[in-house]
Amino acid sequence: MTAPTVKDLLLAPELSLRQVTELLKPYGFQDIKKADTNLQMIADEPSVRTRFAGVLDEFLSCLAESADPDQALNHFERFSRAAFSKTALFSYLQESPRTISLLAKV
Repeated sequence: MTAPTVKDLLLAPELSLRQVTELLKPYGFQDIKKADTNLQMIADEPSVRTRFAGVLDEFLSCLAESADPDQALNHFERFSRAAFSKTALFSYLQESPRTISLLAKV
């Protein structure tokens, strides 16, 4: 079995807390459980989950560069909830990686 990747946070059937911690800690998250909960809430539908997984590595890298990755993820979760279509949002982010960086900073 290969080691899980950050995409597995969204695509693997179930990861242990230890595995989730190993995947998220390098990005600077302090509250790992909350970060995982936020990621799962963002990817609440199968089509969104797949599209979000496609940009997750870039997204987490951008959050890691923010002043407070936990707060940035909290704000992004609320932003994604307000989107008319999360599928359209993540399709756009796949096509425009620069926007991911801007959203992580805002």
